[in-house]
Amino acid sequence: PDHLGSTTLVTNSSGNEIEEEFYLPFGGILEGGEDSRYLFTGKERDKTTNLDYFGARYYDSELRHFVQADSVIADLYNPQNLNHYSYVLNNPYKYVDESGEYVETVFDIAFIAYDIQQIQQDPDNAINYIALGADVAGAALPGVTGLGIGVKAGANALNKIDNVLDSGKAGENEILLVEQPNPWELVGLIQDLKAENKELKAEICLKDSSYSFC
Repeated sequence: PDHLGSTTLVTNSSGNEIEEEFYLPFGGILEGGEDSRYLFTGKERDKTTNLDYFGARYYDSELRHFVQADSVIADLYNPQNLNHYSYVLNNPYKYVDESGEYVETVFDIAFIAYDIQQIQQDPDNAINYIALGADVAGAALPGVTGLGIGVKAGANALNKIDNVLDSGKAGENEILLVEQPNPWELVGLIQDLKAENKELKAEICLKDSSYSFC
């Protein structure tokens, strides 16, 4: 498969090449596709209708749209999300849609899966939840990947965190609004809060110009 998970080569039991697939940007078959059920991004293609099954919806690679409307709008402030039938924000080189309900960047899938695994292994560690939140939020931002491990951060995050938190204390039911979050600083923030209060009781919200995650 290629970086999107699309089938690119079919072999027989002896390892000999049977067919090679070449795709148009939105999943149309340029060449091949006769001997494989699973083609564009690894989804099953119905040979009769030529539609790809994404779980929640069917996708038409010729029309470059889903045939049913999306029930989820991830970001109201992104105009590419306003068309309920569009495929992966009209950017099929960067994004994939695992379920037909929302888009994900190719790399964010791996980061989010890792965060979920960490939560399962250590469910009492608040840092794991913050890392997951940062990666989920980062998936909605163009050009931002792996916020959970600090790949990209806002330029003024540290000053803004200091201004919001003042002395770094948080009480029960407080909401800490962190703008343009730097995950490394969030990790330090959580550690400080746990040291002060023994238990994290504050709700932390991540906020950027194009998303808000709590």
